[in-house]
Amino acid sequence: MFLNSSMVVATMMFAGLLGHPVNYADGAMAYNHHRYAEARNLFLNAAKAGDVKSMLMLGLMYDNGMGDKRDASVAFYWYSQAAAAGDARAMFNLYQMLEEGDGTYVDQKEATAWLQKSAEKGFPEAQFRWAQVLHAGERLPRDDESALMWLEIVSQIDVGGVEQAIQLRDQLRLELDDAVVSRAKQRAKHWRVTHATSNAALIEV
Repeated sequence: MFLNSSMVVATMMFAGLLGHPVNYADGAMAYNHHRYAEARNLFLNAAKAGDVKSMLMLGLMYDNGMGDKRDASVAFYWYSQAAAAGDARAMFNLYQMLEEGDGTYVDQKEATAWLQKSAEKGFPEAQFRWAQVLHAGERLPRDDESALMWLEIVSQIDVGGVEQAIQLRDQLRLELDDAVVSRAKQRAKHWRVTHATSNAALIEV
């Protein structure tokens, strides 16, 4: 049974009296039991309190029409909130929406900026796409050394689509001078030492 708004308020008040404010875990529990309308309300409460994971989940749920019909503009809003708070997956989703004008205007410059930020924050899918952009010279000068650096990073992560990253990495290794390949590998090694991979799934959507 889904909670209506008055029941959600009562639940939140009761949780507060018990010293247990509604948080991401509450929304995740409802989500995992397929109570999507309830989950969205719980995520909303947690997001308003500043929980970044809940902001991202709201974006994902509105983006995928879970709990109600799809609303791309609301999804874009919550992705924006999560991205501003530093969430790498939200940054990548903003890139996609800005590229396509989905729920927002088309802005390729802003989209590219979010893609780069997501890659630098460690989101593997963004790292692969950013490598492709650098290799193709899309909207900016071609930079194969940097493209190879990102491919060296993402090709060592166990994620879907990694085979494509490995294929492009191996292609660039053959095409580029040994000195360029060596620099790219060193840059990738340094990045791995100083950064974390943002590859932890919240809830699969």
